[in-house]
Amino acid sequence: MTKGILEGRAKLYQHALEVLSYLKKSSYRLIFLSNCSIEYMNTHDKIFGLSQLFDEMICSEQYAFEKSKKEIVQERFGGKNIRLAMIGDRKQDMDVGSLAYVSTVGCAYGYGSPEERRQANMIIEDIKALLLYF
Repeated sequence: MTKGILEGRAKLYQHALEVLSYLKKSSYRLIFLSNCSIEYMNTHDKIFGLSQLFDEMICSEQYAFEKSKKEIVQERFGGKNIRLAMIGDRKQDMDVGSLAYVSTVGCAYGYGSPEERRQANMIIEDIKALLLYF
């Protein structure tokens, strides 16, 4: 899978880098959280410079693929006096929103189905819409 990334077949959503840069410059703490492997995450970082935009890079393999995103967020951020927004397109992303301190943004432009995004606090059609809310 990383071979295709290195061959230039991986693409970010249009305007993703622009929006992430804006959020970073606006002093938001950005956390990358994915169900991917460490190699996959690191390869994307190498190609797109993600670690320059995200304060932390977290993937499921760091937890032996045994913890859900909700469990990871609860372990890392639970009990702290913070508010979080989980932005994603899959049900597992929206499940994080059941934690009292997490709001969810469902991405209709992603891979998940409308049913997976059903419990999101809001739905966006384009990543640039985040600029209206943050």
